[in-house]
Amino acid sequence: MRNNLITFFSNFKYYFSKDRVLFIRIKQITGIAPLNLSCYKQSLRHHSIASKIHNSGSKDSNERLEFLGDAVLNSVIAEYLFKKYPYKDEGFLTELRSKIVSRVSLNDLALKIGLSELVEYDRKSMQNINVRNSIFGNALEAFIGAIFLDKGFKKSKYFIIEKLLRLHIDVDKLQQTEKNFKGRLIEYTQKSGMNLDFKLDELAHGKQKIFKVSVIVNKKVFGEAEHTNKKQAEQQASEKALELLKNTPKDFFINQEKIENRQEEVLVDVAIEEIPTETINESNDNLINEDLENSLSEETESEDLLAETEVNIEIDAESIHLNKVLDNETEEVKTDN
Repeated sequence: MRNNLITFFSNFKYYFSKDRVLFIRIKQITGIAPLNLSCYKQSLRHHSIASKIHNSGSKDSNERLEFLGDAVLNSVIAEYLFKKYPYKDEGFLTELRSKIVSRVSLNDLALKIGLSELVEYDRKSMQNINVRNSIFGNALEAFIGAIFLDKGFKKSKYFIIEKLLRLHIDVDKLQQTEKNFKGRLIEYTQKSGMNLDFKLDELAHGKQKIFKVSVIVNKKVFGEAEHTNKKQAEQQASEKALELLKNTPKDFFINQEKIENRQEEVLVDVAIEEIPTETINESNDNLINEDLENSLSEETESEDLLAETEVNIEIDAESIHLNKVLDNETEEVKTDN
């Protein structure tokens, strides 16, 4: 009864205050009427606009609440999966939990429930790709931390399971999803007989290094992604390429190859047409002269060989004649004796 009265007066107070809109939006998102709006406000405040509140440099941003919310989220998800899959081992449970609480997944959840519309941040900070990929997911964790401080573990668990998992995540389908998109892409292109290449560019963004990965299939770009982590960029680019390839007609590459072959033929024809007639005639004359020189060279070699053969025949004939003379003289000597 006492708690109901506190909730009633709290609701009444916020309905007629400057925080009325925020109060209503939080209640719509969580299904829970907040009591202490200050912790929710902090959970939605990015450090890019936060004020310094301590000499140590600490700010009233959502980073501390993010730490708390991360612990609550992981605890609830771990218990949920432990009960849902009683015969699965630790490796399976850990991998599935990591898929649910990944930065990409949390960012997506924050967008789906409309929490991203309430986050306060400096627009310039969104130029940083690392911030852009994590700002709303981090805010969701901080938001869970705010619910924990305001309403306790039981209400936090209700929000995570009923408003996030059951409404926006198909856990059974998620467990069958392979995270290694690069491996799946390589396997897909190999089976389809496609040529696959990964192009990596390193971009400088202030003091930060950004990796840009382009997936090239049969000389055509099918997916690009940028990230501060090279492997993440490869995975995201591969995921985009896989999705696009699966929606590409089977005869696309055949037609593309025909077009490229035709373009090459046209280029060759144009190149031949652009060669001056004088150059062609000169080339032909050079070929004729080369043939004549080869023929003359062959005739000269034949004449030299014939002359050499005739000389050898003459030498052989003289040798035979001398041998006969010597034989006759030898016979005469034998007769005289």
